Amino acid sequence: MDNIDDTLTKIGLGKFNLIILLILGNQYGISYMQILIYILLGPNLRCLWKISDFELIAITTGSFAGLMIGSLVFGTLSDYYGRKTSLMLSDVVFIYSTIMSVMSPTTY
Repeated sequence: MDNIDDTLTKIGLGKFNLIILLILGNQYGISYMQILIYILLGPNLRCLWKISDFELIAITTGSFAGLMIGSLVFGTLSDYYGRKTSLMLSDVVFIYSTIMSVMSPTTY
């Protein structure tokens, strides 16, 4: 009798697994890029946009608070409605909030 690792190695990855891997890999990549932007570009943006330290901290804190709340909400939704529905809905909310953020005339 084989253990789980041997069985999964024999089965291999299918088309579905590769698609999910690409989608979730993009999601993680976007999150990590967002963190890097805050860390590396934050001080430069403060000078370029002439915003206060409080505004810079508020932008970063708001983003991480959104990630935390979104993880809790969409994690719970995925328990009830499934991962596919939750992932699609979270993508729509993310795209909408990003567009609204880009179109915002002020940091508030």
